[in-house]
Amino acid sequence: MEDSNYVDNTKLDRLINLLIEVKVQQEIISERLGNIEAFLEKTMTINSGNIACHELENCLIKFPFQDVASIQEFDNKLKDNEKLQQSMLNYLQFIGGTTNKLCINRCLEKVFTNFVGQFCCWTGKRGNLNVSDLKMIYIVRPKTKNILHF
Repeated sequence: MEDSNYVDNTKLDRLINLLIEVKVQQEIISERLGNIEAFLEKTMTINSGNIACHELENCLIKFPFQDVASIQEFDNKLKDNEKLQQSMLNYLQFIGGTTNKLCINRCLEKVFTNFVGQFCCWTGKRGNLNVSDLKMIYIVRPKTKNILHF
């Protein structure tokens, strides 16, 4: 009888230790989530007065771009409109990624379809669209260091 109590106590002790570990992990996750929420709330409060969100929402109807002409048209709008540039950056900065490269890739996936990607090239070789000269690339690339990495 004493052996079965020992086994039950051992299992109970193990179970309690596992529950303690789960509770500690849950508290860590809860704290991180609170930090992310606080950051997002702070950022949205700061940006809400400066950004004309309706401008980007009108453009988001076109995202992701279905053809090269749409990309060029949007890029021309970006060159002349600083509010639109900031709005686009605000939209893309919450996409996130675990690395800068992944973050840029995820941002580009939101903007370009795979079909359109066939007609784009970083350097514009073979008559493709030169992506490196697009204003949206100048907006996204240097700012990825400030983008949240989840």
